[in-house]
Amino acid sequence: MIKNLGFMVLMSIALIGCSKDIEEDLTTGDIVGSVSDVTTGEPVAIVNVVLQPSGKSTVTGSDGSFSFNGVEPGSYTIEINKEGYISNNKQVTVVAGEISPVHILIERIPAIVTVDRDVLDFGYNSSFNTLSFSIVNRSYENLSWSIEENCDWITEVKPSSGVLKYGKTETIVVKINRERLDKYTNKTVLVVRSSNGSSQINIKADGGSKEKPYEIVSSANIMVMRSDIGSMPWSEAKSACDNLVSAGYSDWRLPTRAEIAQIHNEVDDFLYSRSYWTSERYSSSYYYYYYRGTIDKESPLNENYVIPVRTIKE
Repeated sequence: MIKNLGFMVLMSIALIGCSKDIEEDLTTGDIVGSVSDVTTGEPVAIVNVVLQPSGKSTVTGSDGSFSFNGVEPGSYTIEINKEGYISNNKQVTVVAGEISPVHILIERIPAIVTVDRDVLDFGYNSSFNTLSFSIVNRSYENLSWSIEENCDWITEVKPSSGVLKYGKTETIVVKINRERLDKYTNKTVLVVRSSNGSSQINIKADGGSKEKPYEIVSSANIMVMRSDIGSMPWSEAKSACDNLVSAGYSDWRLPTRAEIAQIHNEVDDFLYSRSYWTSERYSSSYYYYYYRGTIDKESPLNENYVIPVRTIKE
């Protein structure tokens, strides 16, 4: 009789425990979900998953699945994030005694080569003509890259293209020619273009307050020296321009007839009323009489003044 009584007590305790479990199952719900790649549809493992506003968190398994059990009924937001991916979220409603399924897509951040700083500043110090920065591949694949620049005072960017393995960095060396700088602050941008996009770095250099020995004639897309280099026969004039190195450039030449006319029209404050050789030469050589603004020709053995110009490269 005593044994039977003990058995009945144990059964009662077990039934009470079961009823509490059943009651808890009926008052809460479960969330069962998965995360997959928006492009490939493949499951994504080790994604951080946070249930808001409860603050519960978990990570996805190797099959991209996750779950939250015993969740109070109500509306929730599931937030997901993973390095190299764009964060996402989704709303879910939990009903007591039910399983709420949820599927969330996550998108990879486009793989690009980035730079390790915003600005490369050469400053005013004339000894700083070479500086470097690093490019970085923090993505998940090897990336082809190239550097684009359009600046005549940058003389070298090395290397300027290549393939950067994922997780690696590479040093880029930039050289400038200070003789080509304009007065005061000079700015340009280097663009690092890679497979899925681009990044950029700003380049700065201070040219000081000294006037440059040339003037820009924008209508002719040329630079013109602020002063002539003397009076001489045509052949000597051509040779003198071809061999001239000034302001950091070595591609000076004689101006065409059209160019020297544009110099006359646009920049009339540093050339004198003299005759200047042009680049055209046939049986005679053409010269430009600056005072009258006319073109004439004479023997190339005669002497006229020489004003070098150079084409501004696009």
